[in-house]
Amino acid sequence: MAVTLRAKFLEDGCLKIPGALSEDCLNRAEAAWCWSMENPGPASARLLTDDILRVSGEDAARALDVAESGFFYQDIGHPEALPVYQDVILHPDIVAILKAVLDADISTEAWFLGEQIFLKEANSPSTGWHQDRSDISAAGDDMIVLWISFDEVPEAGGLEVAAGSHAGTTYSSIYGVYRSEDIPLVTEKTHDVRRFDSTRGDVVVFHMGTLHGGGATQDFARRTLALRFVGPDCYFQSRATDDDPRNGSPYRPGGLKVLPI
Repeated sequence: MAVTLRAKFLEDGCLKIPGALSEDCLNRAEAAWCWSMENPGPASARLLTDDILRVSGEDAARALDVAESGFFYQDIGHPEALPVYQDVILHPDIVAILKAVLDADISTEAWFLGEQIFLKEANSPSTGWHQDRSDISAAGDDMIVLWISFDEVPEAGGLEVAAGSHAGTTYSSIYGVYRSEDIPLVTEKTHDVRRFDSTRGDVVVFHMGTLHGGGATQDFARRTLALRFVGPDCYFQSRATDDDPRNGSPYRPGGLKVLPI
């Protein structure tokens, strides 16, 4: 089982694990998500079709005078979030997923990099194709994102990925300052596009280098938590510039060691 998940992660850069999280784990994760909503960090923002607007929390985001009818909010890398999320990232369900994806043995190390929350209400636009790796000064095989939705998400409005794209170029950031090649047009003709529906308890795992986006929400809303981890096959690769030494990354230095435990 573990080798199969590892092989799939390395080859495709994405996979779904149905029913991976128990209600105990989900309840802890949902409580942490609510804390993030109630305690906005310095990187909280409202996401628009072609822009990201920094705000001081959900109320400020809702007060913005914008043309778009939907509401799409995020926060990422809160500097005080680690104690709040510790019970989530050290939960046996999360640890089991990491062990499987890393094909871990007793000496394998994994570190928690940071959290990101999303609130995407009905009639919100799709999220443009991008890579998380473009905004993080790291590279390697073991750059893991766990995408957890607390609500039922249909395939048309869920996470969409270009399978295998993690093995290629690190493209220019759509949010930060890193500049490389422009992100190519992603279609079913040019890439192996996969779309994931999600039921409460499912986890979508993908590589931070995998091109991905999110479908528009029509008549539903979704609350999502993304947890990012790095494993032993991960190394520093700067994406900084003279103007922005951290490349706009909201993640604090260091992290919490998750494996071995």
